[in-house]
Amino acid sequence: YAESQYGNLNKSTNGGNSFYSINAPMSNDRTNWSSPLVMDPIDSSILYFGTYRVWKSTNSGVNWTPVSEDLTQGDDGTGYHTISTLAISPLNTDIIIAGTDDGRAHISTDGGTEWTEITSGIPDLWVTRVKADPFDVNTVYLTVSGFRWDEPQPHVLKSINLGQDWEDISSNLPELPVNCMVLDPENANRIFIGTDSGVFMTENGGDNWQSLSDGIPNVPIYDITINNDTRTLAIGTHGCSAYKINLDEITEIAENNIIITPLAQLFDNY
Repeated sequence: YAESQYGNLNKSTNGGNSFYSINAPMSNDRTNWSSPLVMDPIDSSILYFGTYRVWKSTNSGVNWTPVSEDLTQGDDGTGYHTISTLAISPLNTDIIIAGTDDGRAHISTDGGTEWTEITSGIPDLWVTRVKADPFDVNTVYLTVSGFRWDEPQPHVLKSINLGQDWEDISSNLPELPVNCMVLDPENANRIFIGTDSGVFMTENGGDNWQSLSDGIPNVPIYDITINNDTRTLAIGTHGCSAYKINLDEITEIAENNIIITPLAQLFDNY
C-alpha cells in the first residue's frame, strides 16, 4: 500500500512494479494531508482508513465501508477537521483509536461498530499520534502538537482506562511540539517520541525523558517505528533523510555514545 497527499491510497500486488487506486469510495471525503491507514496486526486483510470518519475494509481494500460518523468538530471550510491518526491494539484488535487535527479522540472496542469520545482531558490541539500499549490492554497513549497555534509545549498523555481519564507524562521534555510516538514491544514503559527537534525516550513510562538525538540533525521528526524482528528503531525527518539505531545496543542513555546511522544504507539497491 502507498499513499500520496490528501488520501490518494493505492495498492500493488506485484511487489511495487505497478499500483492502482483503492480510494474511490472515500474520494469525496475531507482528508488530511497525510491520511492515516492502519492494518490489523493479526489479519492483514483488515484495514482502517481515516478521512473525517473511519472506513474499514475486510478484503484488503477491495471494498470499503464507513464505520463511524464524523469524528471531528465538523467542516468549516478551512481544510482541517480530519482524522490525523489511527491505531489498533496489538492485544485486542477490536480496539481502534482515532485522533483528529482539531483536538478530538475516539475509541471503539468492537472493531469499529460503536465509537466513544475520549477527548475530555486532552489539549484542544492537533492529535499527532494515538497508540495502544503492547502490555496492558486498557492503556492507551496520545501525543499532541500545538505548532499550528504557536503553542510550543510538549504533550504526551497516557490513560490506563481506555481514555476515560488522561495523565500528562511529558514531565521534563523541552518546549517542543510532539509529532510521533512508538512503544517498545519488548520493554514495558519504554517509549520513543519524535519532536520538532529530535528524538526523546523514557524507560519509566514518562517519569523522565532523555534525548536520543546525537548524530541526527535538529529538524522535525515526523515518523518513528520499530522493526522488532531486527530490534531496529527507524525515524523519518522533515527533509534530512531517515535514520536507524539498534535498540539492543542501548544499555544506558548517553548522547555521546549512541550512534544513529543513515537508513539510506538499507536502500543501496534502489
